[in-house]
Amino acid sequence: MQETGGAELLYKNSLIDPYRNYLNEPYIIRSYPLIEKVVRDLNFHISFYREGYFMTTDAYDYMPVSATWSDQGEVNPGQLIFTLKDETHYTLAKFSEGKESASATVFLLGDSIQYNDYRLCITALKERNMKPYLGV
Repeated sequence: MQETGGAELLYKNSLIDPYRNYLNEPYIIRSYPLIEKVVRDLNFHISFYREGYFMTTDAYDYMPVSATWSDQGEVNPGQLIFTLKDETHYTLAKFSEGKESASATVFLLGDSIQYNDYRLCITALKERNMKPYLGV
């Protein structure tokens, strides 16, 4: 009997082998609900980005707000422009590549809202400082 090393286990694992292995199909099919639950629980289906002059970066770790879908079963893909107006209000506008964005609509933080096809609730995170992000 041979002992399997860590690297060998990682690279010769039949569950992550890039070549099609029909013995893996039951595991793959069962993993989709688990993956979907993890994505929803960790809120990976909502992202905040900070657009800069040279690059755009993920801003979810330090944003002073949190966004959740009002209806957890309904997740619509899309892009919106989010701006904090003050400590209690924010605006949303539809993102359009290369064109002037549509007029922004003002909402109250903590309210469940309906904006176009999106039903969201954006709340302030008390432990994060909001002042550096006002008007940005």
